[in-house]
Amino acid sequence: MLVRYQDKETTELDLVSIGCDHTTAPLALRERLAINAEQLAGVLEELGSLVAECAILSTCNRTEVWLAAADEHHLEQVRGLLAKHSGLSRAELDGCLSVYRDEAAVRHLFRVAAGLEALVVGETQIIGQVKEAYQAAVAAESAGPILSPLFQQALRVAKRVHTETALGQAAVSVAYAAVALAKDVLGSLEGRGVLLLGAGELAELCLVHLRAAGIGEVLVANRTFAKAEALASRLGAEAIPFTQAALDLARVDMVIGSTGAPHAVLDRQDVERMMAHRDGRRLFIFDLAVPRDIAADAGSLPGVELFHIDHLRQVVAKNVDGRRQAARAASRLVDQAVRSYIADQKSRLAVPLIVALSQQAEAISSRELERLWQRLPELTAAQQQEIAATISLISRKILDTPLRRLRTLAARPDARRTLGLAAELFDVDQDPKSQPAPGA
Repeated sequence: MLVRYQDKETTELDLVSIGCDHTTAPLALRERLAINAEQLAGVLEELGSLVAECAILSTCNRTEVWLAAADEHHLEQVRGLLAKHSGLSRAELDGCLSVYRDEAAVRHLFRVAAGLEALVVGETQIIGQVKEAYQAAVAAESAGPILSPLFQQALRVAKRVHTETALGQAAVSVAYAAVALAKDVLGSLEGRGVLLLGAGELAELCLVHLRAAGIGEVLVANRTFAKAEALASRLGAEAIPFTQAALDLARVDMVIGSTGAPHAVLDRQDVERMMAHRDGRRLFIFDLAVPRDIAADAGSLPGVELFHIDHLRQVVAKNVDGRRQAARAASRLVDQAVRSYIADQKSRLAVPLIVALSQQAEAISSRELERLWQRLPELTAAQQQEIAATISLISRKILDTPLRRLRTLAARPDARRTLGLAAELFDVDQDPKSQPAPGA
């Protein structure tokens, strides 16, 4: 297993990420680990029975589970759940999993959201996917005081990367790379016909780039026909029933699949049957879905050239040099954001003690003022108010430096011990009810 642990004692976040991506797992494993929209709520419910908080990010290039307050026993249970869901053996599963903990997990999520860990570095679609993962966790009531602020900050950092660095000025996407690959394979796309399987965001982005490349006839098929009609009407295409997709292969030069279905929607027999009606014309299939939309063995049919998402690497490699400098600038921004986030989370360890000290000072002031009013009954209400305000100001000024120092001490590796000594020094009992939850 690819384990990337961060020293837990230095962060106190109780945060873990476990999963795989295009760098650790081949497509055949990623598609078995993929968790589609229909499965997501159920898997989150199962995870929620094991850990305090959880979220799942599953895209064409990664499936990652985010956990809060998880120990090694919980991790073992999650591995078992992933093995059950995917049907992979534990040896297969452990061979592709990466584990990040605490600060390393924060950095990983920030980099993922910013597109720095994407197959197409800097792609913007991942921002929406991270947002959807967070919203799904909120809907399942599995995102709480640790994961909620983490995902919210990850989205803010991603937006900063794409507005403040050159990575956003030349943003590309999986759709852009897919159309670039199509042009590499077919040459000019002028007048070519295409069948889009799926009518989601990826299909729409593909169609935008195809139009720019001069594509001819465009057919759109989707399991929900209304979605196919909506996309077709927006971008001047023709919607067809999903059941008719195999029949219409004879009309097009290429197919782009991006349905998000849990299994292949065109099998070898579908493709073979329609190849007989193409008068020897080759068919180019670009399958961007994970799990794949077109059965892998269809690629062995005469006249069929089948490409899947991992074939986009060759397109990405051509542009990597031009994006390397922008990626470095984006990485620096992310690293700065991680340091700031970790420092903020650490400083929150001091909040219960700060609250307790402030309450102690307020209680002492109130008692002494009550005694003063009893000894000086001739004081007017205005005079009492002025004296109380002065005492409050003195109290705040005396506490200001110690309270600021407590936040600094909370960033130290031995924060809990140091804060405990401070509480003992001031003879303060920290009220558990006043303590914020981690990450709040």
